[in-house]
Amino acid sequence: MDEMNKLYHIINRFSLDHELGAAKTDFLEQINLSTFSNIKKLVFILSLYHLVMFVVDYANYRAGLWQLKPGYEYLFYSHVAFFVIAIGFFIPLVMNRYIWRHSIFPWYHRLTQTTILAIFIWCACVSSIDQLIHDQITVYILAIFGAATFCNLSNISSLIIYGIPSVVFFTGITWLQSDPDVLQGHYINGAILIFLGWVIGRVIFYGRVQEFKNRQIIEQQNATLEKMSIEDSLTGLHNRRYLQAYMEKCLASAERFGEKLTFVIADIDHFKGVNDNYSHQVGDEVLKAIAGIFKGNTRKTDDVARYGGEEFIFVLDRTNLSDAARLCESIRKKVESHEWDTIAPGLRVTISFGLAEVAAHTTFDEIFRDADKKLYEAKKSGRNCVKY
Repeated sequence: MDEMNKLYHIINRFSLDHELGAAKTDFLEQINLSTFSNIKKLVFILSLYHLVMFVVDYANYRAGLWQLKPGYEYLFYSHVAFFVIAIGFFIPLVMNRYIWRHSIFPWYHRLTQTTILAIFIWCACVSSIDQLIHDQITVYILAIFGAATFCNLSNISSLIIYGIPSVVFFTGITWLQSDPDVLQGHYINGAILIFLGWVIGRVIFYGRVQEFKNRQIIEQQNATLEKMSIEDSLTGLHNRRYLQAYMEKCLASAERFGEKLTFVIADIDHFKGVNDNYSHQVGDEVLKAIAGIFKGNTRKTDDVARYGGEEFIFVLDRTNLSDAARLCESIRKKVESHEWDTIAPGLRVTISFGLAEVAAHTTFDEIFRDADKKLYEAKKSGRNCVKY
C-alpha cells in the first residue's frame, strides 16, 4: 500500500493540477490554440507540397515506375489520403467562418488532436510504403520530432498520439520490409527514436508549463506593484497619486460633455486627539473603519481616496452639488452613530465635509482650493457638518 501511495505521489507531481492548480484551464487553452495555429499552417504547407507530389506521381506513372515498383502507386494513394485528411480539417473551419460564425471554432481542440493523430498515422503508412522503394523511415522520423516540437501535447494525448501510429508503423514495416537485417535496424532505430521524441516532447511541454508559471508570477508581481502604487496600504482606498491622475480625466470629461462633477474634502474632527489620547493604533483602526463606511455608501462610479493623514477626497462623477451634499450628510450621520466603543471605550468620532462643484475650465488646484475653503467653514462652524 505504501508503494502504491509513493507511485501515486510521483505521478501526481507531473500532473497539471499539481503544477498549475486553478490556472490549468488558462494554460491548456493557450497551448491548444497555439497547437491549432501550428496545425493549420502545417496542413496548408503539406497540401501545397502534395500538389507538387501529384505531378511527380504522374511522371512516375508515365515512366512506368508504378509497374516496376508498386510502392510508387501506393505513394500516390497516400497522397490522395493526405488530401482527404486536409479536406476533413479545413471543411469545418470554412463552415464555421461562413455559416456558424463562432469567434473560435467550438471543437478546435478535438479537430486538432484528431488531425495530428491522422497525420501521424499517415506518416507511419508512408514510411511503411517506402520499404517497397528505398528502405527509408525518414517520414516517420520527421513526424516523431515534429510532434515533439510543434504539438503541445498533454501526457495522455502524447501517449495516444505516439502509441497508435507506432503500432501502425511497426506492423507496416514488418509486413512490407523483406530484408530481415534492414527490418531489425528499423525496429531498433524506430523504438529509440519514438521514445526519444516522446521524451523531448515532454521536456518541451513542461518547459512551457514552467514558462507559463513564471509569466504568471511576473504578472502577479506587476499587478501587486501597480496596486501598491495607487492604493493606500492602511485603508485600501486610492492614494493621492491616483487621485490626481483620475481627477484630471474627470475634469476633461466634464468639460467635454458638460457633465456635473462634485469634489469633496472630508476631514476627521480632532483626529490628533484620538492619536494622543488613545494611541496611534486606535487611530489606524478609526481610519480603516471610516474607509469602510465610505466604501459602503458610495457608488462604483465614485472614487474615494485618502489624500493624507485624516483627510479624504471624494470625486462624485455626474453628481450635482445638492445630491452630493445629501450623500455627505448621510455619511456624516453614519460616522457619528458608528459604534466606536468597539475600537476603544469612550471613543467618539465625527467628520466634516467641504464640497465644490466643477465649473467649466476648472483646474484641479482651483476645485481643491474651493472645496478646502468650504471645509474650513465647516471647521469654523463647530465641525461635524457639511458645507457647500
